[in-house]
Amino acid sequence: MFAVAIILVVPALVLLAELLAGRARPGWGPALHDGVRVALLSAIALQLLNKLDLGARRYLGVDAPGWGLIFVAVVAALGTLELLRRSDGARMFLRFLAVAAPGALLVFLASAPLSVAPESPAVRARQPVPIVMIVMDELPTTSLLKAPGSLDARRVPNFARLAREGTFYPNATTVADQTTVAVPAMLSGRRGPIDIAPPDTTGWPQNLFSLLDGEYRLDVREPITRLCPAEACPDEGPSTPSALGSLAYETPRLALLGVAPDDLTDRSPLIGGPDEHDPDGEVRDFLADVGDEQGPTLDFLHVLTPHRPWRRLPSGRAYRAPGQDQVPESVRETLDLSRDRKLALDLWRAHLLQVGYADRLLGRVIEHLKRNGMYDRALLVVAGDHGVSFRPGQPLRDVTPGNVASIASVPLFIKQPSGRGRGTDLAPARTIDVLPTILDVIGAQPPPGLEGRSLLDPLRTDGSVRVLSTQSAYVETTLAEIRAENARWLEIQRRDVIGSDLWEQSCRLADSGC
Repeated sequence: MFAVAIILVVPALVLLAELLAGRARPGWGPALHDGVRVALLSAIALQLLNKLDLGARRYLGVDAPGWGLIFVAVVAALGTLELLRRSDGARMFLRFLAVAAPGALLVFLASAPLSVAPESPAVRARQPVPIVMIVMDELPTTSLLKAPGSLDARRVPNFARLAREGTFYPNATTVADQTTVAVPAMLSGRRGPIDIAPPDTTGWPQNLFSLLDGEYRLDVREPITRLCPAEACPDEGPSTPSALGSLAYETPRLALLGVAPDDLTDRSPLIGGPDEHDPDGEVRDFLADVGDEQGPTLDFLHVLTPHRPWRRLPSGRAYRAPGQDQVPESVRETLDLSRDRKLALDLWRAHLLQVGYADRLLGRVIEHLKRNGMYDRALLVVAGDHGVSFRPGQPLRDVTPGNVASIASVPLFIKQPSGRGRGTDLAPARTIDVLPTILDVIGAQPPPGLEGRSLLDPLRTDGSVRVLSTQSAYVETTLAEIRAENARWLEIQRRDVIGSDLWEQSCRLADSGC
């Protein structure tokens, strides 16, 4: 519906406006038509100029002003319009090009993931226990540490508590740098295709939810993915009016970001700005349903913290963090961190303060489970989906050989029922090992096709790490290289971020929770 509106309805409204303008006064219709053409041609030219400007910044150190790019784009548009007026060949080319609009619609509808998800057979649990799983977004392991392999019990006491009462895997790594692959891979026990499948049951039909559907009561909160079968999680999917309203609201902003120069657009929501989600409310609503039914239950929450925007102190209080006005906004380049070391430290500090907020939310989950008597008999899994990097000259999120250590390393905690398996496990764990481990704990036979393995089995000795990038390519490294690199950056984190005067100033704010 939305694609049809963009391709057909919007142009029809423009033509209607031109017709009404022409009837209102002679000459207004053609003038409006030319104005629309200049605007669209300028937008096309701006996209090309922005790419040239990006290349000039990266390789030549030259940064053209945004107003200059707009001036050149408008001149190019006016020149193209004059060419269309004078050249029969140009006008003929444009008429033939008109078929691209309905053609694009047909290509989009043919490629959209509209298929019905294939059936996924359920497994049978011989030792069913309650399962509670929390996935935290954009959380690298180093953000929880004070030294290699050692959690910072003063700054993140609830993560440290979970490590004492369960098992902490400091060498755990993710398999992808974006949520739409990292979370499905974690819940499916396999990496998935390199060309990136949609994060729903059509792309990942066999996952934790489909395997336990029927055996377990499912209470699933997925803000990004749609892996829970519709019949088991009818409330997870947005209604059609809600989805169309969200698209209509976001499209003008995304269209502007697609063409506007970086220095003329709104600032990035990396830190500051309005929250799209309310993690505190999400955890509260989630816990209201945990432990209220008998029988095997799977309670799953993907909470979007400590993900950007980084604007909360450990107490949960919102504040205005330094550095936000220095981060330009654009569609892809939002994730590129400049070579300014001070900016990197500002963002890093804001992130670590919000990690304290994530720890506070985890403490609420643990306390709730203890109050209702579920904690000792439940399988509790807490994991990060992917990391984030604060290395100057490297992207914040897109994995590269220069930041793979920060993107790949993610925390993983597994507390088994009755306190089994406590301590730190140095196994080279991967997030795709989570599903096989859960199935092992509940005594279920793993289905064929899993690439992960149960972490309760003998140690895996392979220390190789592969992380899928947004460019559909793998960045490869080893655990030894990740540990060495993270140890170096942990020292910088301790000395220049947590030990800085600005950290102390932030923590002296009223109700900081530090």
